[in-house]
Amino acid sequence: MDMGGHIVTANQSFVDLCGKMMPEMRGHPLRRYFRQFVGEDNIGALAETGAHLEEAMLLHPLGEEIPTEIFFRQAVVNHEPPLVAVVRDLREKRAAEKQISYLSNYDVLTGLANRQLLMDRLLRAVPAAIANETRVALHYIDLDGFKELNRTIGQEGGDHLLRIFASRLQHCVRDVDTVARIGADQFC
Repeated sequence: MDMGGHIVTANQSFVDLCGKMMPEMRGHPLRRYFRQFVGEDNIGALAETGAHLEEAMLLHPLGEEIPTEIFFRQAVVNHEPPLVAVVRDLREKRAAEKQISYLSNYDVLTGLANRQLLMDRLLRAVPAAIANETRVALHYIDLDGFKELNRTIGQEGGDHLLRIFASRLQHCVRDVDTVARIGADQFC
């Protein structure tokens, strides 16, 4: 970018990310392609301090907002101090974070909350119930004979039954209630 933060050139990755062609981007301010920068508006100051914006939403022409992070630097080229912005697409990182969060809180087989999420919700619900002079109900369900049944019909059949059972439990409660699978054949 020039000292005013206008695009002079960009690599193909950034051009593709913006959904534009380089000739139509040249001369436009970098900030035009983002919803807003967090913090300093002056791109020269951002480059001078070597700023790193952890989250900046890039606006794609098709209406998609793409989470990015931006690293700003000054670089001396031909004795002129142009500004450099390195823009990193965060979509894959965010998808991986979302998947990790899901896997740490939900049972993969049934989609129900797991033991960790159940305990977290209980640790919040009990003090809230005490403060509001209300109650918390907890039902523990252990499927008797499931191990023998699983051996008889096979693991695939057992998994199918667990998914059906989980779905039926989920339909018996309100949206604000939590149904959790806390063990192989144990539910709360």
